[in-house]
Amino acid sequence: MARKYHVEGTKSFLIWAVVLAAVAIWAVMDGWFPSEGTLTEHPLASSSSFYLFNKSLALLSAVGAAICGYIHTVVK
Repeated sequence: MARKYHVEGTKSFLIWAVVLAAVAIWAVMDGWFPSEGTLTEHPLASSSSFYLFNKSLALLSAVGAAICGYIHTVVK
């Protein structure tokens, strides 16, 4: 006798995908295309680790958003 399970979907992966995508967009704008205020506060020559961190954060959060979006699509 086969059992039928009704598993409810969750939107937590969708929420995390949206949050991580927003962080990725912010980090791309701040790391690759900084505003004038950011450039005066963190000049390119003196704080390259600041921009390297933002670029790394952008890549990692974009990958995380893609993975969470994929999981939401498959599990849904």
